[in-house]
Amino acid sequence: MTSSVISITKTKLLQPSLLQQHTQMEDKQLSLNLIIAPSQIPQLRDYQLQVIDDLYQFIKHNHRRILIVAPTGAGKTVIAAHFIQREFKIGKTILFIVHRDVLIKQTLKKINDFGIECGVIAGGYKENHNAPVQIASAQTLSRRKINWFTPNIVLIDEAHQTTWNKLVQRQLENYESNNTTFIGLTATPWRLSKREAMSDLFDTLIAAPTPGELILKGYLAPPIYYSVDGADLKGVRTSAGEFNNSDLEVRCNVPEVVSSIVSEWKRLADGRLTIAFAVNVAHAKAIATAFNQAGIKAASVDGTMPTKMREVIYSQLESGLIKVLASCEALGEGFDIPAI
Repeated sequence: MTSSVISITKTKLLQPSLLQQHTQMEDKQLSLNLIIAPSQIPQLRDYQLQVIDDLYQFIKHNHRRILIVAPTGAGKTVIAAHFIQREFKIGKTILFIVHRDVLIKQTLKKINDFGIECGVIAGGYKENHNAPVQIASAQTLSRRKINWFTPNIVLIDEAHQTTWNKLVQRQLENYESNNTTFIGLTATPWRLSKREAMSDLFDTLIAAPTPGELILKGYLAPPIYYSVDGADLKGVRTSAGEFNNSDLEVRCNVPEVVSSIVSEWKRLADGRLTIAFAVNVAHAKAIATAFNQAGIKAASVDGTMPTKMREVIYSQLESGLIKVLASCEALGEGFDIPAI
């Protein structure tokens, strides 16, 4: 497929706004079944509304494979939920695909916040075949046939990962003949493989403001960097641009380095909710243990933990019951606790 990429950043394209036209259509719908009052629906930020405006512009011009690129913290799921709400009101069927089962619960909550009751296609959930909006995990789609649901619109979260799942691709191909619109969402629109490019799957790109622009607007916190003594990374091997984990553990998971993390945290961030990203599972556990031994409530999570166990720990962090969460391969995608 020959692809072209159209990039929209700060320009206002819609004259008049397609959102106004769409709202007029929505007002004529009498069969709407919202589960919360409209006054409770979250309000979007200016740039989020602009992304929605641009999205409708491209859909109006028959673009069917659109990639939305927005930084971490920009609210990609909120943008998607707002769009879903509008399309739901005019009778469209929508499939929202998330990368992992663990992301189902928070995605469901954000779409519910916009007044929409969804079906869920994932392990541990009973299917609701009557719901016009379905949330599915890529893991489940690769194992389960859903011939009973044909969406008009497919939204794909973490598109840089999800759309490259071969079994998910096969499922999406089934929708091509239905003139389905595919909308990808990602903060990182690239692949490490030189044989794979996002333009192979999407022909249109909408770019939200950059992290720097969102910091200037006050929507993201500016990063401040500190370092600790003791971790000498000289000579650590690299592979595909990443440090070798085995070498890193030898340098980082040692008592003097781990203890310096605790002492520097006390000096710079005492009492503040904190996430520590560890080299591996053993390192994450060592960090949590060091904080607990210092009288600071801490826990560790990793990618092998059951989803429900992780959710309990996330709730403890969000409530302040624990102050520090050390993670290994558990918080890379979709983790969302605004208090941090």
